[in-house]
Amino acid sequence: MYSYNRDLDYFSKSTQHPQTGELQILEEDHYYPYGLTHEGYSGNHQIFGFDDHMFTLIDVTPDVTDTYKYKFNGMEWQDEFDVNLYDFGARNYDPALGRWMNIDPLAEMMRRHSPYNYAFNNPVFFIDPDGMMPGGFGFGTGSFEFIDIGSNGGSKSGGGEPKKPQHQVTNTFQYDENSAGNKMQTGTDTVTETLIYNTSSENDQGQAVYTTTVVEVAMEIDAEANVSDSATKTVKETITTMTDEGPKSTFSTDKTPMNAKYISDALKNEVSYVQNFNANHSQGLSPVQERANTMNMYANAGISVITGGVGGYFINSLRVGAVFAGATSVASEMSGLSNMIDPEKLKRTKKL
Repeated sequence: MYSYNRDLDYFSKSTQHPQTGELQILEEDHYYPYGLTHEGYSGNHQIFGFDDHMFTLIDVTPDVTDTYKYKFNGMEWQDEFDVNLYDFGARNYDPALGRWMNIDPLAEMMRRHSPYNYAFNNPVFFIDPDGMMPGGFGFGTGSFEFIDIGSNGGSKSGGGEPKKPQHQVTNTFQYDENSAGNKMQTGTDTVTETLIYNTSSENDQGQAVYTTTVVEVAMEIDAEANVSDSATKTVKETITTMTDEGPKSTFSTDKTPMNAKYISDALKNEVSYVQNFNANHSQGLSPVQERANTMNMYANAGISVITGGVGGYFINSLRVGAVFAGATSVASEMSGLSNMIDPEKLKRTKKL
């Protein structure tokens, strides 16, 4: 049995020594922000093997390799034929260059950046967990994340009984428009509680039937921190039957108003949080807008380093002011740079 200790810049793997029973570190790596390992002070790299016909721990050498390849950020290291890339899922990453080897699948959302850059060239602050798109890290309230809007699929369960539903609360934002159709500074927040149920069963013909039911309950908070009088409940159901001709699906959607007094405590708490945030913010901004502004500032700070601004972008209380001062002039030269992360493309997500 192995024990793994993994952080953004550190990885170790340990187990019990087969002879002594003592805890033995098999591998220890320390990483630079872009993924290369530090040299000179990491421990020996060992695996289980045979030495003089005895089952023990042996050193890894060019002729004795370790089959466990998950290293930097928990990604698989591809060293076959000296390729030396990390497989992040959507793309392959070269830590020696700090660049992706494939074009960004969401490049149109970040047109001011190279489609091959890693973490907006600022891996101290941004992360890219699957190679699709960088995201903010280390901010927010509670266990909230800021991620891009995406689907949340389900998995099958057996015996016709539903699994524990996937459950989350999200907060999205949309700008209000004036009479001329132009976007205003503030807008409307929507807080949505989502539950996804998956079941499987058999029909009278012995065919497998998979049912996915998505229940969404949403409430809105306007720019003046007023909460909508009622909620909106949407039930979407997909029923897929595995026939001899292949899977056949039917879809249905039912949308109805719902009395706000019947919403769950989880939804009620998040609505209250957004309402209080808007009411107490000096500009009446949404928490999603506030996060987008913060991400834009840090992204600009990273770009200031690349374009000859202040010589550093470490995010801490001592140096962040200097970084922002350097980013100011850069932003004035590159049109729209500070608005590259659109709050309408973000959401706050809390998994329950």
